[in-house]
Amino acid sequence: ISSPSYENYQPYALVQRLIRSLSDLSLADDPDLFWEKVRDLTEQLPEDSAQRCPQVIAALFGLPDPSGQPPLEGELFKRELYALMQELWQRRFSNQPSLLVLEDLHWADSASVDLLLHLLPAVENSPLVLLCSFRPDRSAPSYQVKQVADEGHHHRYTEIRLRPLSDDQSDELVNRLLAIAELPDDLRGRIRERASGNPFFIEEVVRTLIENGAVVPEERSENGTLNRYWRAASGDAVLEIPDSLQGLLAARIDRLEEETRQVVQLASVIGRTFYHRLLAEIGQEDHVSMQAVEDQISRLVQQEMIQETARLPELEYRFRNPLMQEIAYQTILLKRRQEFHQRVGAAMEALFPDQLAELAPRLAFHFAEGQVADKALELYTLAGDQAFRLFALENALANYNQAMEWAERSEAGNQQIIHLYRRQGRTLELLLRHDEALETYIALEELGEARRDDALRLAGIASQGLEYNVGQGDIEKARQRSEEALALARELGDRWTEARSLWTLMLALSWIDPSQAQEYGEAGLVIARELVERPEASHEDLELLALILLDLSVPMVGSGQIELARERSAEAQEMFEELGNLPMAATAIQRLGVSYRAEGKFEQAMEKYSQASAIDQSIGNDGGMIGNSLGLLDIYHRVGDYANFFTMVEETIPILAREGRIPVVVFELYRIVAYFHLGAVEQVRQLYDSLLQFVDGRGPIWPDMFLCFAARTYLRAGEVDTARQLLTKIGPDAQVENYLVPLASVYPQARAELALADGDWEEALAYIDEFLEKAHQKGVLAYVPDKLLLKGKILSAAGSPDEAYAVLQEAHALAAEQKARPVLWQICYHLAELEMERGNPAKAQVLKEETRGSIDYIAEHAGGPELRRSFLALPEVQTIVSDTGGELVESTRDPA
Repeated sequence: ISSPSYENYQPYALVQRLIRSLSDLSLADDPDLFWEKVRDLTEQLPEDSAQRCPQVIAALFGLPDPSGQPPLEGELFKRELYALMQELWQRRFSNQPSLLVLEDLHWADSASVDLLLHLLPAVENSPLVLLCSFRPDRSAPSYQVKQVADEGHHHRYTEIRLRPLSDDQSDELVNRLLAIAELPDDLRGRIRERASGNPFFIEEVVRTLIENGAVVPEERSENGTLNRYWRAASGDAVLEIPDSLQGLLAARIDRLEEETRQVVQLASVIGRTFYHRLLAEIGQEDHVSMQAVEDQISRLVQQEMIQETARLPELEYRFRNPLMQEIAYQTILLKRRQEFHQRVGAAMEALFPDQLAELAPRLAFHFAEGQVADKALELYTLAGDQAFRLFALENALANYNQAMEWAERSEAGNQQIIHLYRRQGRTLELLLRHDEALETYIALEELGEARRDDALRLAGIASQGLEYNVGQGDIEKARQRSEEALALARELGDRWTEARSLWTLMLALSWIDPSQAQEYGEAGLVIARELVERPEASHEDLELLALILLDLSVPMVGSGQIELARERSAEAQEMFEELGNLPMAATAIQRLGVSYRAEGKFEQAMEKYSQASAIDQSIGNDGGMIGNSLGLLDIYHRVGDYANFFTMVEETIPILAREGRIPVVVFELYRIVAYFHLGAVEQVRQLYDSLLQFVDGRGPIWPDMFLCFAARTYLRAGEVDTARQLLTKIGPDAQVENYLVPLASVYPQARAELALADGDWEEALAYIDEFLEKAHQKGVLAYVPDKLLLKGKILSAAGSPDEAYAVLQEAHALAAEQKARPVLWQICYHLAELEMERGNPAKAQVLKEETRGSIDYIAEHAGGPELRRSFLALPEVQTIVSDTGGELVESTRDPA
């Protein structure tokens, strides 16, 4: 399998060639024959893989799915392709010795190389030899094959570096080519000098000697056998040998007859490999008969300029050497070259109409070289879209960049330009090159201003609104630009952009003003439903509706409409599954987990997060896995499962480093949350400097949350001044209204605990009562038990034991229902004290036993011996342990 130079922008081109080779697929196959051959291929696979194979093949080759399902796209396609190729690789190469030759790998596209690297470990368990030839170009994707093979499979890897031939080796090659040639020393010397050890140069010189009659054959009888020898035609013959291989090849082509030279030039325009049918088609445009074309092809084969590579499923040729193709191409006059490229492009479109998505990069190249601007724009855009769907982002960006250049030269319509700019920007976003994405959208706005075209301006402004929100984290700028887009969309009557702008405004405000965000989202939802109900509704309309449904769940939970939020998430999940968008379907499941978590229904929430995590992990969706990890971390520390908490921190850190949106330090500092509950003040001290550095490079929400938990840890240890100092570093926006944000809960908690430590019961109660009032209104009960516990402690300290008792009873019921062990054991402890004061020792003892169950669980799930000791050393824990049996006994009792 070879990689032509013109396929380095075509994603998975090498993989396509391999599958075509394994299945005898031809570009000329009609759809029925194509899928019949694919079915033969799938018979080698297990039933489950065989069922998924057609959908993967359809997406890979840009064909409609034969089952009518939505096309595979993005990371889901990549996962399925990798799984399918792994299965095919094993089935094809594991049962018999095989040799797979990959030529000219330096021209292979990056997506194919990445997949090849994934498949390399197969050589460990299969009788397979991979022979890869490529130039040692460190900048080419192929160089990774050498590095990975050498580092990961060095015991099976052999590297052969091709070096120039020595003088003796050059003479030996000449002798072998000419059967012990008797050449003058001067001629041999000139061959060695010009060739500089290049064997291909020597071969071409020998051919030139023969073609020019400079050497002639002679048969000699030796021991009764006739042998052919070669000798110089004349001892004083002078043969001009060009200084370079390029010159030598150009001279060979110049010596061809006119008709033959034109055929080889046409072939060079097609590429290093070419179908006979395609060459014959474009050759006849010069009124040359089919037989004449056949005759010229035969001459080129005889002269070893081209060679036949396949007869089935279709007759195919290739140039013996890529340099021969390049030189033949260079001999074409520029004007004639453009005409040939136009011919090739038009012929390929006509001959292979069902393979346009697969051939788009090649077609785009031909029309670009032929200076057909509108076709070059159309096909580079198509090539970019196909690469985007296959999640080959670098290939997509390269094609979009080419399309952008041709858009400037052609009379591109608004929809073409908007699509191109949006897709280029989105590709940059997925590559985490957000500044460049923003520049792309600004350029679109500026283009609209230059052309006085409001539709272009609107598209640029609207895209900036989303990028400022998602990529730049600049909520105010996101809101400003989205409001501008909304006003302009309404003025122009652009309902789709109006709905999209309402969606981006909802995103910008979801975490800081849920009620206003929901208002925007509901307005956008109305429009999106209208768009979807139209007969001409597009995929983009459906996707926009699903996105609005999905993201409405956040402000709805934040404003207390949790049940409706779940309905929206479930509807979004169903839509994304129908659209074949598995990553977003997993996000919708995650949002169901968010709603259950907000209510304190931790078991249901954990089930949803785990379900979403399984999907995200299966498709390699790093962003989704991080979101699920954050939700699970919040649940683990609330139910007292710190072992899983710390395991998840460690497992997520490499994903953070790979994904790049959230700093790794966030999860490193997240340990402070668990350390607080475990009373591990020394571990918090070890993170103190890192925390302050993170605060100095302030980002949204995270630093303030960690400051609050660190301050609470010091308060629990009695270090009030240190806690106070930490709380003074909290930013001005810490008073978050959306209780889905952990900071919204922990900030008033830390302030109230500090006020309690200072003896200011009134201030402490003010913080807690304000929170409780809003939390109850919104049904966000996950954060209520610890507030009720603190309120009970404040009331007890203020001399109101009866009020404290009532509050703690409420807290106990809610914490037990939630199985919120870290707060439950403390509630039981303080309730037991009050029961003793009220003369109820039996009830107090029952509460102490219940406390012991939660303490046992936390101790067993502390995440390590040192943390377990820190937790058991807490004074209240010591009191409970001593009151219920002395030394802590390992137990799984858990009345909660």
